[in-house]
Amino acid sequence: MKTKDQLYELIRSLTKSEITFFKKYASLYSKGKTPTYVLIFNEMLKSKDLDEKKLKLKIGSSYAVHKHQLFEKLISALREMYSQEGNVNKSMNYIHVASVAARKQLYHITEYLLDKADKQLESDAISVTPPLLINHFRMMLMKSPHKSDMDIEELDVIYQKTRLSAHNYLIQQEINYLTTKTHYIMHSKTGEEKLTLLNEIEKEPILKDYNNISNPMDRMSALKIKHRILSTKKEYELAYQWMKKELEIMEEQKGLIQLNPMNLLVPTYNIAKEAIRLQKFDEAEHYIRKALNIGIDYQIPDNIALNTAIHSYSDPLKAQLLASRPPSQVTSSEIRDILKEHESFNQIEAKAALSHRIHFYLAIAHVKLGEFSEALGMLVDFEIEQHEKKLVGPYQIAVEILRMVCFYELEMIEVLESKIRSVYRKKTNLKIEGVLGLFRDLQKLIQEKESVRKWRNQIHLSKDFDETFVLFLNTWMDSKLN
Repeated sequence: MKTKDQLYELIRSLTKSEITFFKKYASLYSKGKTPTYVLIFNEMLKSKDLDEKKLKLKIGSSYAVHKHQLFEKLISALREMYSQEGNVNKSMNYIHVASVAARKQLYHITEYLLDKADKQLESDAISVTPPLLINHFRMMLMKSPHKSDMDIEELDVIYQKTRLSAHNYLIQQEINYLTTKTHYIMHSKTGEEKLTLLNEIEKEPILKDYNNISNPMDRMSALKIKHRILSTKKEYELAYQWMKKELEIMEEQKGLIQLNPMNLLVPTYNIAKEAIRLQKFDEAEHYIRKALNIGIDYQIPDNIALNTAIHSYSDPLKAQLLASRPPSQVTSSEIRDILKEHESFNQIEAKAALSHRIHFYLAIAHVKLGEFSEALGMLVDFEIEQHEKKLVGPYQIAVEILRMVCFYELEMIEVLESKIRSVYRKKTNLKIEGVLGLFRDLQKLIQEKESVRKWRNQIHLSKDFDETFVLFLNTWMDSKLN
C-alpha cells in the first residue's frame, strides 16, 4: 500500500487521546532512546504542510523503512486502543480501526485494514460476524469519493460475499436460539413434556443437516445440542459418538487451540469421562493421553496455567479410570504411580482442590484389590481434606459406605456396629436408611435378596452419587449375592 499522504493525513486526524495512547504504546517498545519512527511521527504531527524532502534529509537514507515502521506501529496502537475489552479476535480489532479510518475519510487506509482483517480470519477464533462486517464496509467504500470509476464486477463479488456472510450469520442466530431453548427446556421442564419438546428440537432441519453448516464453530454448537438431548434421553452411546464428532471439528482449529488450549482440553477430558462411564476404558485412556500431549501436538509453549489445567483434569480422571476398571485390571503399582505423580504437582492450591477426589477413587481401587487397610488409610486422608473443605453430601455418604465395606471385609464387626451407632448419633445426611440396615445385619439381608436389590436400586437411582462409586457398590453387592 502507498502510505504517502495517507500516513500524514492519518496522523493529522488523530485526536488528543489517540496521540497520547500512541506515545505510551511506542514507549513500551523503546529502551530509553526515542525510536526514529517516533521522531517522524512528531515531525508530521507538528507540520501543517509536510515537506517530505526536508524530513528525508533529517532522518537519512533509512527514512522509508522507519516511515513504514511508523505506519505499522500506529495501526497496531489504534487496534489496541479500539479493541473491545477481552476481545482476542484480531480481525474484529482491524475492523474497529477500519471504521475509525472510514470516519476520518481515509479510504485507502480503510481498505488496507479490511484486507488485513480478511487475512487474519484464517487464524482467528472463527466467527461469522467479521466477514459480515468486512463485506458491509467494502460495499460502503464502493460509494466513497476515492472510487472514481465504479467496477461492476468488483461490486458483484462483494455483493455475493455479503449474501453468503449474511446467510451464515442467520444460521449462527438459529443455532444460538436452539441452544438457549434446549437449555431452558432441560432446566425448567420435566417428564414427558421435556422429552416431547426436546424431540421437536432434534427434528429441526438445521440439526439434521449439520454437515451443511459452513462455519466450524456453529457446526460444533449444533452437535453439542444433539449430544445434550441424547444424554437427557439416556441414549448415552449415541451421545458419546456425537461428542467425538464435535471434538474432531475442534481438533482442526489450530489457531483457536493455540490461542486458548482449554478450547480443546475441556472437551477432550469430557469425552474421557464419558468413556469411563460407558466402561470404554481403553478409549478413556486414549483421550487422557491426547489431552496430556496438547502442548506438544499444537506447539504451545510450556506454561504454568496449561500445566495446572492438565493436572486439574488428568489426575482425578486417572484415579477414576483405575477405580472403574475390573479388579483384574487394577494393580498396586498403578495406585502408587498416580499418587506419586499427584505429589509431584507443585501448584499447592490447585493440588489441594484435587486431593479429596483422588483419594476417594484410589480407596475404591484398594478395595477392589482386597487392600482394605490401605483403603481405610485413603479415607482418613479424605476425611482430613473433607474437614478442611467442609465437604458434605454425596462424597460424605459414599465415604461412610466405603468405610463400612472395609470394616465388614476385615470382619471388624464391633467397629462396624460402633460406626453405625456413630452415624445415627451424628444424624449424618444418609437419606437411604437401607445403608445402615444393610451393614447392621448383612447376612440376613443377603438371604433376602430382594431387599438387597431394592437397596441397590435406591442407590442407583440417586443422582447425587458418583457413578464410579455406584458401579463399584453394585459389583460388590453382586459378589455377596452370588
